[in-house]
Amino acid sequence: MNELSTVYTLLDKLGLLDEFYNTYGPYILKAALAFALLNCFFGYKLRKVWSCIFGLLLGVGAGLANVALIAAAVGGILFTALAFLLYRIGMFFLCIGVVIMTLFQLFPTPTFSTICGFVVFGVVMGFLAVIKEHNVVICVTAICGGIGSARLIMLLTSNTNSILMVLLAVGLSALGLFLQFKPWKEKEYWEKEEEKNQKKRDNKKSGR
Repeated sequence: MNELSTVYTLLDKLGLLDEFYNTYGPYILKAALAFALLNCFFGYKLRKVWSCIFGLLLGVGAGLANVALIAAAVGGILFTALAFLLYRIGMFFLCIGVVIMTLFQLFPTPTFSTICGFVVFGVVMGFLAVIKEHNVVICVTAICGGIGSARLIMLLTSNTNSILMVLLAVGLSALGLFLQFKPWKEKEYWEKEEEKNQKKRDNKKSGR
């Protein structure tokens, strides 16, 4: 970690970080906004994709903790494969990652005890997602996606009105919940969906 800190400090002194942000910052924010909106409105449908992405990031993070590029690549591939093959682990990773990322957006300068609280809350939501996948994953992706989208929209428009951001976050989250829960669908629709998902999981288990 000391090596990473040294590299960061060097890049900052050379002005490369500011140059990178000024050049690519808007594109990164737009890409993040697209991700947040997809998460808000289609999080449950795309849960497998998101779980793989968070598995990749977790693996790369574990590799970078040792400051070894090869270790980061191997760790990323390993955790991506685990998230894809082990469905429940993927859901666990997904909810922890989304919740913690959202909390960091809401509280950008947390203390150490607050960070510990973030992690505990994320883990709790991860376990709940394993137990009550459908409801918890939809709530987590819709609400966190709505909050993230609202914050990114405010950043892209250089608007600092906190009341507007709250209203936007509430509106997007509510719309995300509505679109994902599909209240116009009959109960049988969700039962069939869960039955199909269970069959897929059983087939993968038997294949292994």
